[in-house]
Formats: sequence, C-alpha cells, structure tokens
Amino acid sequence: MNGYTENERVIDLKDLLYRTARLWRKILVGALIVALLAALYQALPGLRVMLDNEKLAAAQETYEAALADHRADGEQLRADLAELRDQSERQREYNNRSELMKIDPMNKWVGSFQLYIDAAYPSDTAPTARNADLTGRLVAAYTAGLLSGEFYASVMEDLGTVDEASFLTELYSVSAEPGAAMLTVSVAEKSEADVRRFLTSIRAGIAGQYETIRTAIGEHDYEIMTESVYPTIDHELDAFQQENRLALSGYETMTDDASEALARWEKTSMPKMEYGAAYTAKRAVKAFIIGFVAGLVIMLCWLALRYVLSGRIRTVSDWTSYGIPVLGSVFRDPKRRAFCAIDRGIDRMFGFRRVRTTEQDCALTAHSLDAAIREQGRDGMQFVGLLDGELAERLMQTMCEAVPGTSFRYAGNVLADADAAKKLQQADAVMLLAENQTTRFKEIDQTLTLLRAWGKTVVGAVLIE
Repeated sequence: MNGYTENERVIDLKDLLYRTARLWRKILVGALIVALLAALYQALPGLRVMLDNEKLAAAQETYEAALADHRADGEQLRADLAELRDQSERQREYNNRSELMKIDPMNKWVGSFQLYIDAAYPSDTAPTARNADLTGRLVAAYTAGLLSGEFYASVMEDLGTVDEASFLTELYSVSAEPGAAMLTVSVAEKSEADVRRFLTSIRAGIAGQYETIRTAIGEHDYEIMTESVYPTIDHELDAFQQENRLALSGYETMTDDASEALARWEKTSMPKMEYGAAYTAKRAVKAFIIGFVAGLVIMLCWLALRYVLSGRIRTVSDWTSYGIPVLGSVFRDPKRRAFCAIDRGIDRMFGFRRVRTTEQDCALTAHSLDAAIREQGRDGMQFVGLLDGELAERLMQTMCEAVPGTSFRYAGNVLADADAAKKLQQADAVMLLAENQTTRFKEIDQTLTLLRAWGKTVVGAVLIE
C-alpha cells in the first residue's frame, strides 16, 4: 500500500480524549493564565477608583443618586397601584350599588307629573299686598324641599331602601321653568310598580311640606297634573352603563399592569456599589471563575485542533493503514512528575494502564521478533527509523540482551543519515522503528518511498510510546 491521504485519515475519538486528558497540566496552566488576566482586567478599574479620592467621591455620589432613583421608582409604582386599586374599587362599588345600572335600557320605566302652584290672596288685604306675587317664592320653596336631604331620607324609607341618597338622585329630578307656576317631577325605575310607588312617595312628601311652606311664605294651593307612567328605550342609558362597565374593566387592566410593573421592580436588584474593596474583589473573583472556565474550553479546543491537524502518527490503525504490521510496542518509563497519580488514573480510565517496565517491553518485543525472524529463516534484522540514534541503539542493546544470540542492528534515519543506505546494502528486509505521537505521516511516506526504491521490504514496525 502507498499509505493514504489526509482526507482519508480516521480520527480515533478515544485516543483524542486520552491524549488531551494526559495534557491536563498544560490545560490547567493555560486556564489559570486566562483566569488571572481576566481578574486583573476587571480589578484595574476598581483599583483606580480606590486610589483616587476624587473618583471615589464621584462614585459614591453616583451610587447614592442611583439608589435614591431606584427607591423613588418603587414608591411611585406603589402609589400608582394604590390609586388604581382605589379607583377600581370605587367603580365596582358604584356599578353594584347604583339603581341606574340595574335598569334595563331596552325596558326602562319612567314616570312624571307636574305640580301647579296657585298663590291665594285674602280679600281684606291691601291692593298692593294682593299685587305681590308669591308664586316664584313658592316654586323655589317646593323645589328646594323636593331636593333636600330630609325629603330623600323620607322617600328612601318609604321605598324600603337604605342606600345612599346619591344613588337616588340618578332616578329622580325636579325642574321648573323661570317665571312659571309649575314644576315637573320625573322618576325612573326598573318596573311600572316601582315607578308608581316612587311617585306616590313623592306626592306624600309634597303633602307633608305644604303646611310648612304655607306658614313660612303664604296661603296657596297646589295641584298634581298630567301624571304619566310608561316604558321606553333609553340608548343614552345603555351607553352610560357600557361606559361604566368598560371603566371598571380598564381600571382592573391598569391595576394588573401596575402590579406586574411593581413585581418587576421588586425583582430588579438594587443599584450596585461600584467602588470599594468588596466590589473590586467580587468582580475579580467572578472574572477569575469565568476566565478559568473559558481558559479550559480554549485549551481543550486548541489541543484537540492540534491533535487533528498535526499530521502525526497516533494509533496502531495508522500503521496498519500502510500495510505495516505492528510487531511490538515499547513504553518508555514515565518521568517522575508532580501529581503522577492523576496520570495513572487517566491511564486506567482509558484502558492504557502500564504494568511493565521498558526492559520488560523490550524483552517481549525481542522474543516476538526472534520468532518471526526464525520463521523467515533469517539470522537478524536491520532497523531503520525516525528517531535519534542514541535511543535506538539503547533499545537494540536491550532487546539483544533479552534474547541472547539475536542480532538487532539500527541502520539509522534514512531521511537524515547518509550512512543508513550503506548499512542496508546487505539487507533485503527491514523493520521500522518509530515513535508514536512524534513521527509524521509525511516522514513515513518519504521513508517507504526510499526503501521501496532501494528494493527493501518493510516486514513490520516496532513502536515507541
């Protein structure tokens, strides 16, 4: 096989997660740097204010003004809500108690009569006295009497109602034309019986006032004329009732809106004291936390992107895609680093727990290679690779010591060592020695091209992890 292109490469998600998790130290350091920069950026404005008395006083003044405005807004909202509730309650009370609101506009009963007043003059009075006209005074007296509070009380008692007189005035009116000896009384009710009972009560009231007015003003007679009772359709009353019902609905809607506005105000936070040590520290801590989380995300994305775009050999499947079997793997002993227990935990989590030393891995690899060499009738194996010669020679020596009598020789890096081609002249088959996570696909392609051009067969690969 000639390998495969970048577009055909398959990303091993498990290996991606594992390699990224193993770089947790870099991730934490990067996240801490971002967090510290974010905290410093947020803390600097507060520190400038704290160190400048003039800016500190201005900030205090701004805060107190904002706090006063916030509280004033709340008081205004509460006052508006209280006023709307009061208006709504008054309108509801009126709609429930008003007799005019209870009348059917399509069947309104009305009644009226005219009160004619005839002033009488004794025959023994002087001509000048007889010529004095008491009609105007009498009409005014009867009008005032019929509109007095005492008269309303007597009518309400006759009608058997205890409601306020203000609601009675909506059903009852008294009018008189200037200079006339007659006044008109009109009433409205829900039914004919109610109208007649109302008119009867008014007539009784007039009779009760007669003696008082006669004594106070003078002799006279009165007569009830043209009394009538009839039903009618009152479109103005219909419009009046609808207006009052709509008014109640409008007040209730405005009350709900005001309640919601007050609730929103109560949920809003008080103006913040944007100065001082506590404010600066709080902003810095908040920015540190946000920056730390953002740093973690940035580092994880960066490392994952680098993994994808690096063009390096990552897994055994990358080698097998070239048609090169992996005949052994050597895990180098890990360096003693701080918090190495976390590294071991990550290894166990992803199933990469290392239970052997480098020497043990070399011994297993040497036995595996020796069996393959004997099967092919060879007495040794030449290695070529893409790593420094010192490490390769050390591994060759360790494998030879593990299986006495074997011959493993490292010819060198064919891409960088000019003597490697000479060392391979007597070998018709070679073994690749390469390091995972470091060797690039491009280097493997170039190495395989050279070896095939020299007529060498690549029988397998030994990987260094």
